[in-house]
Amino acid sequence: AVFPFLAFETHALVVDEALHAGLPVVVSDRGAPPTRLGGRGLAVAPEPGALRSLLEELLDEPARLVAMRAAPHGACELEAHARALERHYTAVLAATS
Repeated sequence: AVFPFLAFETHALVVDEALHAGLPVVVSDRGAPPTRLGGRGLAVAPEPGALRSLLEELLDEPARLVAMRAAPHGACELEAHARALERHYTAVLAATS
């Protein structure tokens, strides 16, 4: 799965969905998505030349894609993420009251 975000993504649930589906993932090197890739993905500058070069490398090295598919990742389940957000916002509200 390839997500060449141009914006500074704060989460991008679609990245987590791809990781949980067992797909190798390529994302832009901006924002939060690269932090959850683990060995399952790669981050690249959001420039056409850089993305093209990386995709060509992956096409030329199919074993690398197989290894990425088997590698661990850092994406949590959506329910766990929602619980963590709820705890965070509850703490923020308590601190500002």
